[in-house]
Amino acid sequence: MLSAVTAGFARPNILDLKLGRRLWADDAPPAKRQRLDRVARDTTSAPLGFRIAGMRLWQGDTREAAPPWNGAAGGAAEEHAAGRPGAPTATVKVTDGATGAEHEDRHFEPETGYLFYNKLYGRRRTAADVKDAFRDYFVVAAAGVGPAQAVEVVRRCKDDVRDMQAVLERTESRMYSSSILIVYEGDPEAWHEAKALRSTEGRGIARAMNGMHVEEEDGERAGEEEEEEEDDEIDGEEYEDEDDDDDEPNTHAVKLIDFAHAEFTPGLGPDENVLHGVRSTVKLLEELEAELMAELEPEAVAEANSP
Repeated sequence: MLSAVTAGFARPNILDLKLGRRLWADDAPPAKRQRLDRVARDTTSAPLGFRIAGMRLWQGDTREAAPPWNGAAGGAAEEHAAGRPGAPTATVKVTDGATGAEHEDRHFEPETGYLFYNKLYGRRRTAADVKDAFRDYFVVAAAGVGPAQAVEVVRRCKDDVRDMQAVLERTESRMYSSSILIVYEGDPEAWHEAKALRSTEGRGIARAMNGMHVEEEDGERAGEEEEEEEDDEIDGEEYEDEDDDDDEPNTHAVKLIDFAHAEFTPGLGPDENVLHGVRSTVKLLEELEAELMAELEPEAVAEANSP
């Protein structure tokens, strides 16, 4: 369940990246293969090996005022009454503040304060502008998530995806329509509290282990995943992760999910189809981290580089 992955987060922001240039398994009928090949060819799946399947971003306390949405990837802006005190709680489409045109690829839920991006949003991104979409995910000005917090989150997520890459590079398997799920704490106050708690716990563990020899063993975690269509988006999806039952505050989480079409394939080598998307994600996060660092004041850079 998605709720298992988001346990420990007050306001989880979620990004689902569908992996692979080839999206269909060997048992897929010809019509489905053609459809998914067309999707890959017309989206970032072909050049980058991933596409955005959905995003969910908390926009702050919308009971006080409707948030100004001016994301670089879409230029969306709020112009209706929903989201202000006494306004209806129905889901509403986001409109462009300049043109008045409605965005069918995203909608806002005033009762939760979340802005949802559906599969159409990801399919409309290109290799040239997908980094702007990542920036909109990690920097949410309406909720108070600025570059200083974002650069730390990006760095931690980048390191986790790089670790995922290392595991996949030494694993002989094939996965089709799997995803990287990235989650981080979208409430800045809760994020700082979780960061402080985790930092304190880490120092305590380090002291307890001082002078001890610890032998690490590689382990494999198996989890069951409900079979899902390859074009599902964040709103409405369910994920299972039996290891995510920790309700303590979290700063971020990175998971490889959706194993309905996955198998170990001894003798065939690593899954380069999936790895292409994982490597592209690492590269994009590296570039975004560098850009965010360049925007910070020296004091903020020092804080971002602290443990």
